[in-house]
Amino acid sequence: MKPSAAILALLLLAPRFAVASPHLVFDPLVTDLGIIEGDRVVPYSLSLRNEGDETLRITHVSTTCGCTVAVLPDSTITPGGAVPLKGSLDTRKMEGEIRKSIFIINNDPGRERAVLILHGFVVRTVSHSPTALFFSNARLNRSLTKSITIRSGSGVPLEITGVSSATGLFRFDVTPLEEKDDYRIDAVLLPSEERRTIRDTIRIATTIEGYEEIDVPVLGQIR
Repeated sequence: MKPSAAILALLLLAPRFAVASPHLVFDPLVTDLGIIEGDRVVPYSLSLRNEGDETLRITHVSTTCGCTVAVLPDSTITPGGAVPLKGSLDTRKMEGEIRKSIFIINNDPGRERAVLILHGFVVRTVSHSPTALFFSNARLNRSLTKSITIRSGSGVPLEITGVSSATGLFRFDVTPLEEKDDYRIDAVLLPSEERRTIRDTIRIATTIEGYEEIDVPVLGQIR
């Protein structure tokens, strides 16, 4: 049986009810930190808004790694409200372009796992590679050499004025490289007659302000 014209008219005129829900909006999507000096803790801040008609509830905030901190003062946002998301980025061991993610778990049905991006470019006045030395294959009564490269990344003249360690297990040879103000430091593990664990720090003294002493951790085992 076909519905009558009167019933059809009532159906067309009947109010339509939308399902109320929260709606997470953040600004900006990508936070540009610009050019960042290495070995710095950089603060950032952005805003989270609820443009829905139900309370937004944030159940969890996490980041890509421990270098990025994200803090919310409140885990609920009423309709039309906003809260700041603040935190910091630790640029130790970073160099070049970086992208770090912040994950926000919430009850917005269209964006239950929101992702915010921190973007920037880390430059270093002085950098060294690798960031640590590992002598895991050292043998009794044999020497072993590992190298560190020191670079000046800002055009400031670099000079190495000394290299030392606390244990006296090493000899250091400093060699200028073809690139201006770049150096290679060879850490020579001296022959030892006893088995031992290596836990040391190589201290590199330079002429650049703020980098007068660079510490390079050293770990290993003489077997």
